[in-house]
Amino acid sequence: SNIDLIGTLYNNDGSCATVVAEDDDGNGNLQFRIVANLAAGTYFLRVRNFGAQQTGSYTINLTGGAAGDDHGNTCSLAT
Repeated sequence: SNIDLIGTLYNNDGSCATVVAEDDDGNGNLQFRIVANLAAGTYFLRVRNFGAQQTGSYTINLTGGAAGDDHGNTCSLAT
């Protein structure tokens, strides 16, 4: 993607107040990269663009024992 993305990983504390990790250009380009060993639980990944005028599509690559996205799209809806 040519979009300058920022990724923020939150612990599911109900309000997205606890940041586990955040990155802007750590993948060696305009893309974020978050590498974390996480305890079992639910986490929320926020992806946003660095420039307010940027739009487009992107892909998230996840490795590990993820169960899939079966939660709401906000921290308050996550279970």
